[in-house]
Amino acid sequence: MTVLSEQTRTLSTVSNLINDPGPRGTTSGTFAVIKDYGNITLAAAGLVLVKFAQTDDNSGPSRIRVKIGGVYAFATKRTSGTPTFSFICYLAAGTYAVIVEAHRGNSSEVTMTNFQLGYVSFTDLEGSALAVYSGGISKTTTVKVTPLGDLKNTVYAVTVYATTAGAHTNLENPGDALTNGVQVLLDAVQQSWGERHQGDGNDQPAGGKCYVAASAGSSHTITIGKDNADTVVNINVAVCPWILPSAVFEPVTLDFNQGSTAYVVLEPLDANPTKFVAVGKERAITFGASTDYYSSTSAADIIGFSYTFEVVKVGESGLLASGLGGCISHVGVDPR
Repeated sequence: MTVLSEQTRTLSTVSNLINDPGPRGTTSGTFAVIKDYGNITLAAAGLVLVKFAQTDDNSGPSRIRVKIGGVYAFATKRTSGTPTFSFICYLAAGTYAVIVEAHRGNSSEVTMTNFQLGYVSFTDLEGSALAVYSGGISKTTTVKVTPLGDLKNTVYAVTVYATTAGAHTNLENPGDALTNGVQVLLDAVQQSWGERHQGDGNDQPAGGKCYVAASAGSSHTITIGKDNADTVVNINVAVCPWILPSAVFEPVTLDFNQGSTAYVVLEPLDANPTKFVAVGKERAITFGASTDYYSSTSAADIIGFSYTFEVVKVGESGLLASGLGGCISHVGVDPR
């Protein structure tokens, strides 16, 4: 029989819009423009992906921030090594200026290399374009039938840039009590940041990412809490069942004939993390992945995963995945 498949990442729209090996740098002790890339134009709404490496010639901490369409999207803090930073932004169709600013840490020179900015779209993608936060952001992923079954959960990918005039800003996890704290909440429940870069000096911004799964077919609301009313938060929210969070989640409810083979392809998105995919579920008493899952794999780069449901019942096992920075690009089934 013919394999039924869906390409969730629309490869025909993928574009590498900026690819700058650099280096770009500054010795300024305050934020200075290190590169004005001019304008990018998006013909349709989708995700803009940004990635770059950062270093300096001292112990830091040096900082880089990226402005898209006049709004700051993300801030980094480098303390050692040559880390690579990345983030995604949901943007509507239109033209956007892209500017990168940086300042040194201590007496060092900060340097950015290998700056890339690209565009991609997905099926089932919703979002709220980059803007200054002013209130709760509610979005819904519509339940639809995929080759593997109905959509079950979706991922709310939240990216923020936060700053407090004359002070520093910190992103707070549950239980934290930090200066000028900023919290992210899903349906009024505080979440943990999957990645956060704290401010630690006057006027130093914080940048962070929180990817959290929630049920498809229902409206869910992202809100921002602030300890200081004067803290300004720029926020972007992308909602899609094919973006991977750091925690394992179940994107679909498996529903196809017993004896069929399920297929999933996982790929890098804005980063190339170790991605995980499995069939099974956590047990009443868990002894780890080797007993929770009937089949699983994890790796960087592109993963092709398949499992044939011969003995294991389709409706009683879940398809699970994770890998912050990655995505699910294809799903399919060979029906029997």
